[in-house]
Amino acid sequence: MSFYQDDNCEAWSTVRPWIEDACTNGDGWWTVEKLIPMLCEGKAVLWILEDDEPQAAIITAVADWDGTRVAECIAQGGSGVNAALGEHLHKIEDWARAQGATELYMRGRRGLARVYKPHGYEEIAVTMRKAL
Repeated sequence: MSFYQDDNCEAWSTVRPWIEDACTNGDGWWTVEKLIPMLCEGKAVLWILEDDEPQAAIITAVADWDGTRVAECIAQGGSGVNAALGEHLHKIEDWARAQGATELYMRGRRGLARVYKPHGYEEIAVTMRKAL
């Protein structure tokens, strides 16, 4: 299996439903409509886990939070997400460091906490929101 940055979003048509599902069933902060321009403008990165064809996709971005540069895994989906994170998470961490990030945040379904925990991540909060 290979895990790589899809800089031209060539796999987008295949992975879009997975990312839409992640956005719909996540915390609702991100939508595909918000992510597409970020990917097109190079403000977010599409990562692909592939074994002849895409198995999983992860979208990451870097932001400055009050002077602290952080990276975030915004959305992830596909049948191979656990494998991608288990075997290839260090590639995203290395990328984040190269971007000057001092922290990497994961957002997603609560069940992903068990996937990230063996890699040194801890659940520190639950995001709650009410639309007014």
